[in-house]
Amino acid sequence: MPIIEIEDPNLITIDHPTNHASVTVGLKGATITAWKMFSNNLLYTSPLADLSIGNKTPIRGGIPICWPNFGPPPTAYPKLPKHGFARSMIWSYLGSEVDENEDIMGIFQLKSNQDTLDMFPFNFTLTLKILLGMSYLQTTIEITNHDEVEFPSQFLFHTYLHTDNISQTVVTGLKDFSYTDQVFKQESTDRSALLPITEEVDRIYRRHVYDNAACRFRDEELIALGDGGNCDITLRAINLHDVVVWNPHIEKTKELKDLPPDGWKDFVCVEMGTVSDPFKIQGGQTFVGAQRLVLRILSKMSEHIRKTHAKQANELITEENKKRPAMAKILPAKSEEEKKE
Repeated sequence: MPIIEIEDPNLITIDHPTNHASVTVGLKGATITAWKMFSNNLLYTSPLADLSIGNKTPIRGGIPICWPNFGPPPTAYPKLPKHGFARSMIWSYLGSEVDENEDIMGIFQLKSNQDTLDMFPFNFTLTLKILLGMSYLQTTIEITNHDEVEFPSQFLFHTYLHTDNISQTVVTGLKDFSYTDQVFKQESTDRSALLPITEEVDRIYRRHVYDNAACRFRDEELIALGDGGNCDITLRAINLHDVVVWNPHIEKTKELKDLPPDGWKDFVCVEMGTVSDPFKIQGGQTFVGAQRLVLRILSKMSEHIRKTHAKQANELITEENKKRPAMAKILPAKSEEEKKE
């Protein structure tokens, strides 16, 4: 039988049958607050995060779920909060089971209710399936439309990945993808093999690009986060076409009351979703999207190569910064509400 720990009524911890891996989920938002291997948390949850279910303050960190909107509410549904209501509603825990590979799956669910109908007038069921393996964590979302009419959606796994050394942290796998830079209000294309965190980063990468040579779309390719250690976290998306990379750095962190002043040094958000182009879910249909996070052990040679690339990436970013005014395609300025992550 799977081992379920319920020491805190707001949190449920599910242990892998080997007892070497675990995942902890807050019932508020079905937010994964910890993914541990041998007691090491691979996610970051702010020590100032509000885990209680007595309010609708989203949990800062882990893997919050952004739905039915990402960012500010659409014009048609102005009552929706930023990043939607799924991350602040109380979900039901439906139980866990061990699969044929002896990995464990926990299932959580949120159904439309009067509170959601006041903001988003549609009947739906969200089902989150969390599959925990010895070296991986897979999260799958199922969004079912119970009405006869379609409704619009944006969806995102707002994943906070833990870092030990932000100065050596780089994100790989984004080269040659176009992105919207929310900080510098411009459209651009990433020309670097790696993205270091040297300043505030807030980018929406569009990866639903057809590769003629490979005869396939590129949005299921691996993305990785490394922090100069001997491990990477790799991410792969299924039916989620965008990736958001976010780190508030020093100044933006001052605006976030639930993040310590130096908290930005401990994480980078690498977020799989579909947000640049809202999609529609037809009446009676179910949308399914997933991400898989895997711990990858690196050789010393890989680490050396990564550090060399990081240096090159820093040089390239410095060069591109000098050209920003000339290359920028100006985007609408953010409102005060949008500035709050």
